[in-house]
Amino acid sequence: MVITARQKKIYTLITFTHEVAHLTTFLKTNSLKDPHGKLWKNEFKQLMTPLLTSSVFPEDLIDTVKKYIHNPAATSCSDVDMLRALKKYDKHNGEWLHLEDLDINTKFRIKTGRVFFKKNLVRKNFLCIDAKTRNKYTLNPLIEVQPMEA
Repeated sequence: MVITARQKKIYTLITFTHEVAHLTTFLKTNSLKDPHGKLWKNEFKQLMTPLLTSSVFPEDLIDTVKKYIHNPAATSCSDVDMLRALKKYDKHNGEWLHLEDLDINTKFRIKTGRVFFKKNLVRKNFLCIDAKTRNKYTLNPLIEVQPMEA
């Protein structure tokens, strides 16, 4: 995967705003307790809302970001809808696919070299079986994988 310059700017803006929300929450409360709690979420939403314009975000991302900031997670990567929207700006070389694009029971490898079999969807993630150890793992549907012959 190659991250485009525009995508880097989008990731950086969201991450920067996330961190500024920590700072402003701390300055208002003088506390580090509950770092992604209600106060931080409200602060993050207030900081992000003015940025939700087409001069800052691509039009097709604005609704997704609006939905995300309504109840933001500790990381944007844990929100599958947000991650899926951002990944549209990735440039792929065709070798790597997303786990969600594979059929059930497909054997695949991840970038670390570990090999798995894709099983069923469990809530938001896919149950996968490690081909070597037979241990079970749940993997994000947007993890980049390379299908292998069974």
